[in-house]
Amino acid sequence: MRREQLAWTGSTLASALVVSLGAALCACSALVDPDESRLGGARDAGSTERRDGTVPPIDAVVDPDSSTTDAVACAGGCEDAVDCTDDSCGPSGCTHAPNDALCGEGSRCNPVMGCVSTRCASDAECNDGVPCNGEETCAPGGDGADPVTGCRAGVALGCDDGRSCTNDSCIDTMGGCVFAPDPTSCDDGVACTRDACDPSASDDSSGCVRAPDDSLCATSFCRVGSVCSAESGCVGGDVRDCRDFDACTTDTCSDTLMVCEHAPRDADLDGFPTRSIGGASCPGGTDCNDLDATVFPGAMEACNGRDDNCNEMIDETCPRPPDTCMSAQAIPLTSATTITGTIATFSDNFRTSCGDSGGRDAIYYIDVATPSDITIDTIGSGATDTVLAVGTTCGTWMACDDDLDSGRTLESRIFVHRFGGGATTSSRLYIMVDGFDGSTTGSFTLNVSVRPAAADSCGSGNIDINGGGTLLGWIASGVSSERGSCQGLFSGGEAIATFLGPPDGTASFTAFSADFSPELYVRAEPCHTGAEVGCTRGSLSGSVWRAQLDTSVRATGSYFLFVDGASFAGSAYSVYYEP
Repeated sequence: MRREQLAWTGSTLASALVVSLGAALCACSALVDPDESRLGGARDAGSTERRDGTVPPIDAVVDPDSSTTDAVACAGGCEDAVDCTDDSCGPSGCTHAPNDALCGEGSRCNPVMGCVSTRCASDAECNDGVPCNGEETCAPGGDGADPVTGCRAGVALGCDDGRSCTNDSCIDTMGGCVFAPDPTSCDDGVACTRDACDPSASDDSSGCVRAPDDSLCATSFCRVGSVCSAESGCVGGDVRDCRDFDACTTDTCSDTLMVCEHAPRDADLDGFPTRSIGGASCPGGTDCNDLDATVFPGAMEACNGRDDNCNEMIDETCPRPPDTCMSAQAIPLTSATTITGTIATFSDNFRTSCGDSGGRDAIYYIDVATPSDITIDTIGSGATDTVLAVGTTCGTWMACDDDLDSGRTLESRIFVHRFGGGATTSSRLYIMVDGFDGSTTGSFTLNVSVRPAAADSCGSGNIDINGGGTLLGWIASGVSSERGSCQGLFSGGEAIATFLGPPDGTASFTAFSADFSPELYVRAEPCHTGAEVGCTRGSLSGSVWRAQLDTSVRATGSYFLFVDGASFAGSAYSVYYEP
């Protein structure tokens, strides 16, 4: 901000005051009585000459405690030519204290006129030499007058020039009212105006003068031809063209340095210039994604399927998703576990007979140490059409399921009976969650529950396959305790499952086995003696045995499904049940 200061110097005012006081003293010298006996002495109290006419030694009149500051303030001396005042020098300058003892009887000391009559005869005899307390008057016997001297005190001066940019005060040593300009109060915040406090030139109550100066706009390197507006500062002109036509740089103009600057482009302001833009490489650039401030060299690699640290690797420090058999994810062996995911994040590695081609798949596994029943489903996946598959070898699926209830929902379920603990040749069961086809990309929910294996006997609880799904199991024993009406002399070992009759009154079962020809039959409750409602024998279909049973049942009635005909324990089978 430019300001023009109208300076009132102390030396100028002091000189004016000395001249004024000198003139006053000269004008009234005729009133001073030259009679030394009346004055009470021939010398001012400030003189170094003693009453007896002798002069004391120099060290007797030098104040040893006087400071350099006092000496500067009283550089011209404090002698005022008034014989009855005691003149001295202090931090604020000279003082002249009236001393009536230096005047004759019936007289008093006036600090301006010297010894005068005790009772005043004129206003001049009442002047105390202090401008700021007002003008004293001689009014013997008047209201407010001193009963001895007849002098009446003046009214203190009120100093106000009506201009807000001056600091108004009354200073006795400056002769009265002083109106000191304060240019800082005139700052209008506009860089190109010259601001000053000049009450004589201003036509408003502020006393400020603000003059626009176009030359102060010429200092802008980045704008050419600007002029000064008193309200808006430098306006107009043309912005300097700093373009270098290089897409890899950000072009700016610096008024401070008065140059065009071309910094490497860093659009996301992460401190790393872009590696490329528009397919063209940028020399020295290191940021592989200049639109994301969280991606830059040295950033922490997050498990998000992208290269966060620009080392051309994705999620290299993260656990691999369960997308293949090599990265299959373990499911903790608890009573119940739920896993969520999104089909779209996986690739298509496998295909089952339950779905179409192109479906993306995720691979999990569970390790079981004792014979167990395991229920696996995708209930909760909503509109995502899921397919489930299981097997003891990853990629070789022994059973699968799509739409557990004949397509009324898109969710799947597999019941695994008597797996692990020596009942099978493996204790690890692989589980695949698959999209029905290539268009399936939604989220899925995988639920897995484990419990001890149910018995295959009419004398105890059996595995419950109510609601539908696929049953994968292993025969516990090659010894048969039950027999269906369609069976021959040899019935072999069997598995027993329970279910409730579906609402439509029809239960459909399809059984497969590579180990034996499955024989299916259904009984109503009770298990051992209930009425048989259907029985069928299997036949060879290609390289596996297959049996199909469709039977009428009572809705919500309790029924038992028998998978019979195995000649040895550990024979595997699968049954697809659509209620």
